[in-house]
Amino acid sequence: MKYEDGIKILRYNEKTGKWYKDNPTEKNPWQMTVYILSDKLCEICGDKFFYCSGSEGNCCSLSCNTRKRNSIYGISDETAKKISESHIGQRRSLESRKKQGKTNKESGRFRKENNPAWKGGVDRPNSDIYYSIEYNEWRRKVFERDHFTCALCGIKGGKMQVHHIKTREKYPELTLDENNGITLCKGCHEMIRYKEEKFEEVFSNKISG
Repeated sequence: MKYEDGIKILRYNEKTGKWYKDNPTEKNPWQMTVYILSDKLCEICGDKFFYCSGSEGNCCSLSCNTRKRNSIYGISDETAKKISESHIGQRRSLESRKKQGKTNKESGRFRKENNPAWKGGVDRPNSDIYYSIEYNEWRRKVFERDHFTCALCGIKGGKMQVHHIKTREKYPELTLDENNGITLCKGCHEMIRYKEEKFEEVFSNKISG
């Protein structure tokens, strides 16, 4: 998000040092998105910009990101404009797309071994537990203990998620241990992805303290 646009629609929280955008919905009237002001400038236009927590990039907007991608493939702005104009009116109708989807489903195309992304049925261990009564009860207990408040940014309510302090892959026996869960907002949960081990001690201290 460009800096000028962000200043108009985001609000700064001095306590957390982050910027927030309210995204209320009928189901989640307190839903918010966390933004961070980048410490670098956009590679294309040189403007300052905000990025959504957990998705830091090098460009301030989709248009600049597209220009960067085009430059990698040697596509000039003029050529990109011609390509875009040539695609106008060529999008298939909804009826045509539904028909194609039905054909793919009936033929088994792109399913399992026919899909180039197929990995032989690899799945997370004990994935069925996500749909169990015990798992839902575990989430409820963690939310209530933390007062539905994110342990990192302090947001209360909205799109909250429970994070396993010690990952399920390494510690499956702690999956339903209440002391192994902590409440995070969606933005903070995405931000610590692949960095879970670095936050183990921080979260454990918050619970024990």
